[in-house]
Amino acid sequence: MEYGAIPDGSITASSYYHPDLRPLYGRLNGVRGHGSWAATTSIIGQWLQVDLGEMKRVTGTVIQGRNRGAEQWVTSYKLRYSADGTVWTTYPGSDGSDMVFPGNADMNTPVTNLLDNPITARFVRFYPQTWHKHMSMRVEILGCSTDSMFLLLSWLESSSLDVFY
Repeated sequence: MEYGAIPDGSITASSYYHPDLRPLYGRLNGVRGHGSWAATTSIIGQWLQVDLGEMKRVTGTVIQGRNRGAEQWVTSYKLRYSADGTVWTTYPGSDGSDMVFPGNADMNTPVTNLLDNPITARFVRFYPQTWHKHMSMRVEILGCSTDSMFLLLSWLESSSLDVFY
């Protein structure tokens, strides 16, 4: 996302506070607009969504708060994902309940959360659960193309190397 591989129109949200705080400004290390996405109101249920364009293997996330001196950031969030944008699954914790990921303690330090069990999805949504001052964030999604995984697995299966011993 940070480098523009995801088009601006593929980053959407449940709401946004001001035109300079639209979802497209929610890119990690982004400085355009007022430096982040910010929800209209800070209430549970708001979300920031990324359409990856095709099914991808997602292995983690990175989040930051709003830059430009606003002192706003998300301190915890849930992650939901979907193949079609209609049916959503909340990423589970080890006990099967919804995983609540730790977020930021300031507005600029990135916080990385790797997924213990990577997922395959086209759409990923960040659902802030707690925040400092206002629900504002910048995000990145870590992962790779499912085609890359398929090619790697195909190569491993056809290789004469004994890679599992």
